[in-house]
Amino acid sequence: MLSAFTDTQKGIFFSFAGFSIYAISDASAKWLTAFYTPFEVVAWMYLFSLVFCILCAPILGGFPKTLRTTKLKFHLGRSVSNLVLAVFAVMGFSHLSLAAAYTIFFLAPFLITILAVPLYQEHVEKKNWLVIAAGFSGVLIAFPPGADLFNPWVLVTFIAMLCVAALGLLARPLGREETLLSLSFYPNLINTVVLLPPVLMTGHIPSWPHLVLFMISGACLTLGLSFVANSYRLARFSVVAPFHYSQIIWGLLFGYIIFGDKPEIQMLVGAAIIIGSGIYLIESERRACRKVVF
Repeated sequence: MLSAFTDTQKGIFFSFAGFSIYAISDASAKWLTAFYTPFEVVAWMYLFSLVFCILCAPILGGFPKTLRTTKLKFHLGRSVSNLVLAVFAVMGFSHLSLAAAYTIFFLAPFLITILAVPLYQEHVEKKNWLVIAAGFSGVLIAFPPGADLFNPWVLVTFIAMLCVAALGLLARPLGREETLLSLSFYPNLINTVVLLPPVLMTGHIPSWPHLVLFMISGACLTLGLSFVANSYRLARFSVVAPFHYSQIIWGLLFGYIIFGDKPEIQMLVGAAIIIGSGIYLIESERRACRKVVF
């Protein structure tokens, strides 16, 4: 289906789809923390993510090739980063407002783009710096930092943001010889092995309705991990990283539908700026490639 598109265009698609899917997991995790501890939420979500990953193994590259990887150190680095990210992000969402947490998380595209220059000698065009800056300005307009930023949980969320950057930067060395399965299997496995045993010892088993939500969240985690990591393998960081900002759209939507948060005018203005930045980036890449993305 995507064979007619360039790698950059594929990267844009996978980045937007992956971050959008992640937003579903964020909303689910925030809702579930009302009933379970952050460690329990992460453990159960990643257990079902691992199960979904195993069920989809044949269409994601298969286990034989995944286990024969020559890039184990990078997979382990991403797995450790994802473990810290998962726990700290859920803790942040449970103690901070969605606005404050997202404001911190959206520093990641800046950090990824900046670090990609010395780490991978990536050239960033001036227009892409402007797009990233415009997208971040939209975040600050929609979610202006307030009193919530002055509490200890900000540090926890900031560390989670650093792990988001590490997760993206460590995906680039995983060339195309690595399977899509490997991009989600190793992080899922590490999270489940580390967190699930102590959680099971508490004897607090989720109810059936909550288990269904954990299953849905697990599937979203597998798809999000695979899609976002694959986008960083296919395209320049400066092109795909700004699509992290697209989560603000889903954050506003889910916040209104699930948590009853009514968006204010500045949130809608900020969302419009982010959407405009994303459309401009897609259009500029389309012109550069002389192909139609959509």
